[in-house]
Amino acid sequence: VNFVRQPKIDANVRLLAHRGCVNQRCWDIHEGVAYLLDQQGIYKMSLDGTIEPISMLIQNIFRDSTLDWTLSRWWHVNVDQQRQIVRFYVKYTADTGTRPKRALCYSIRNEAWWLETYPKEIGGSCPVLVSGKIESAAGAEDDVVARHNNGTRDNFGTNVDITYTYKTKAFRYVPNPNNDQRRLEVLFEPLAVANTVLNVKTYLDRSATPQNLGVTITAGAGEGAATTDDSPTAAIDLTKTQSPGLAQFRFDGLITGNLEQSRFVEFELSGTQSTEQVKLYQMIIEGVM
Repeated sequence: VNFVRQPKIDANVRLLAHRGCVNQRCWDIHEGVAYLLDQQGIYKMSLDGTIEPISMLIQNIFRDSTLDWTLSRWWHVNVDQQRQIVRFYVKYTADTGTRPKRALCYSIRNEAWWLETYPKEIGGSCPVLVSGKIESAAGAEDDVVARHNNGTRDNFGTNVDITYTYKTKAFRYVPNPNNDQRRLEVLFEPLAVANTVLNVKTYLDRSATPQNLGVTITAGAGEGAATTDDSPTAAIDLTKTQSPGLAQFRFDGLITGNLEQSRFVEFELSGTQSTEQVKLYQMIIEGVM
């Protein structure tokens, strides 16, 4: 709405953009910027009405049948102001129930996306004041109210360990006619909890199936990652007794001119967090571009 002197006399309505909201709860504001969800994707809008799409990296889920639009009236958006994270609570077609069990999470600071899943249906979320700080809380089924980022285990009434998975994009090997040296290095905070393991899987040429490693190496062989020849998993021990906080996994290989030779590689990191927080600080991949 614009006006010059008095809204009753010279006010007029101007369309800012051809975008909207899935429902009246699918938007939230942080530091003067609105974050909104509609059928085209997710976008942000500044005070002057400037529109900027931000869901390009996950746009495929808005084009296929991943999202259950028939129950989108229960979707909602909430900003975690302390951590500058926007959660877009949605329901996938494969999910049971009617309310969201997932959140598309967007880091305002890093412009990064990830997916969170919950053991219970989330009916709504809102900011709450805890010890003088604004925190993000969610209301779930069975009259459960839980705070995000509160503790190291699931706090939606089940108190179970949290599982996590991260998969990189596809990297291309550096062309080299010699036996090129390649490795994945992970820097982490050593933990006191026994048997805490970070699993690393390798995917070649955009395959959906991880590659068997074909070699057996013990974690104490100077690399920090244990492998077996018939398994696709390299296990990195995250405990203080086994590692100084640095481990590497080698994937050396020969690149030839043969078109059937593998050209691309992806890595998947996964594990379980229990009573101590898992902290991964850095991942370096050498021999790729």
